Amino acid sequence: MSFRIYLEILLAALVSGAACSLAGFILSNLRLTFLGVTMSHAAMAGAVYGRLWGLPVFPPAFLAALAGSFSIGALADRSRLDSNLVMGIVFSLSMGLAFLGIGMASGSRSELLGLIWGSILLIPRSDLILLALIGGLFFLFVLVMDKEIKAVLFSRTIAAASGAPERLVTYCLLIGCAAVITASLETIGGLLLFALLTNPVAAAARLFKSYRACMIGSAALGAACTVAGLALSLAFSLPAGAAIVLVSGALFGFTLFMRPE
Repeated sequence: MSFRIYLEILLAALVSGAACSLAGFILSNLRLTFLGVTMSHAAMAGAVYGRLWGLPVFPPAFLAALAGSFSIGALADRSRLDSNLVMGIVFSLSMGLAFLGIGMASGSRSELLGLIWGSILLIPRSDLILLALIGGLFFLFVLVMDKEIKAVLFSRTIAAASGAPERLVTYCLLIGCAAVITASLETIGGLLLFALLTNPVAAAARLFKSYRACMIGSAALGAACTVAGLALSLAFSLPAGAAIVLVSGALFGFTLFMRPE
C-alpha cells in the first residue's frame, strides 16, 4: 500500500476512535451506556438492508439508529417496563433483523459481513470524508455547547429548572452519537463498536477525576486504542476490529493495576 493509503487508514482510526469514545462518554453520563450498543446494532440492520436494496449505506443505517434510539422511550412508556429492558428488546430485534438480511443475501456475503467485523483497511475515501465530517461536527458541537452539555450531563432535571434547553441538547447529543456510531460502522464493525464506546471511557474514569479531563481523556484513549490496535493488526496479520477491541480491553485492565482501589 502507498503512503497516502496508510495515512487515510490512520486518519480513519484516529477519528473513529476519538469520536466513538467521546460518544461513549456522553452516553455514559446520560446513564444510557447500553443505548450505544442498541444504536450500533440498529445501524447495522439498516446498513444490511440498505445494501440489499442497492442504497448507500449511511442514510438507512443512520435512520435505523435514530429509530432504534428514539423508540425506546415510547416503548418503555407504552409497556411500563424499565428502559434498560426495552433497550435489550430493541437490541435483540435489531441483531435478528441484521442476521436475517445477511442470510437472505444472494451471492457473496463478504461485504455484508464486513458490517459486523469492520474493514478499516479497506475504507473507501468517500466513507473517510463522511467520517471526518461527522466526527468534526460532533466535536465542534460539544465544544460550542460545552456549558449546556455539562449541565445536562450533571442533571437533566436541574438543567431544565435553570432554563437550559435540556430537551433540545439531549436530542442533539443522541443524534450526534447515532451519526458517529453509524459513520464508524464500516470502520470498526457493528459487533465491535461497543468496546470503543465503553472501554476507553472506563479507563479515563479510572485515570482522571475532573469532568473535562475525563471527556478529553476518553477521546484521546479511544484514538490511541484504534491506532495501537491497527498497528498490532498490521504487524501480526490480525483482524483490525478484533485487535482494537483487545487493546481497549487491555487498556482498562492496565488501569486496574495502575490505580487499584
